[in-house]
Amino acid sequence: MVMAHPPHLPSSIVRTYGDRAAANYTLHLSIYRSIFEDPFRLEDVLAQGLPMPVQISWGAQDRVLHPGGAAILKQLLPQATVVILPELGHVPQIEAPQKLAAMYLAWRAKLPAASR
Repeated sequence: MVMAHPPHLPSSIVRTYGDRAAANYTLHLSIYRSIFEDPFRLEDVLAQGLPMPVQISWGAQDRVLHPGGAAILKQLLPQATVVILPELGHVPQIEAPQKLAAMYLAWRAKLPAASR
């Protein structure tokens, strides 16, 4: 669900993640309930802006949060850099960690020294 192209994971890792998710069911249920009972609006927080440079990286095939959300964030943070990542989903840092790290480092290198 969260990846456009999930990497191959050995069955032992999949089983471990499944076991951990099952063991944390009560915690996850509590988190999801709190999200729906008292929704946090990122827009409200970002309306004041942020004091640091921001790069928004969003997978074009994100099925958890629609990629159109990047445009909303850009409106709230006009100084932000937005990068839409083709062929990636909700967790590009897992799907393409080297690509995402290289993009971040290149973006960061362009910042004034005081902002790094």
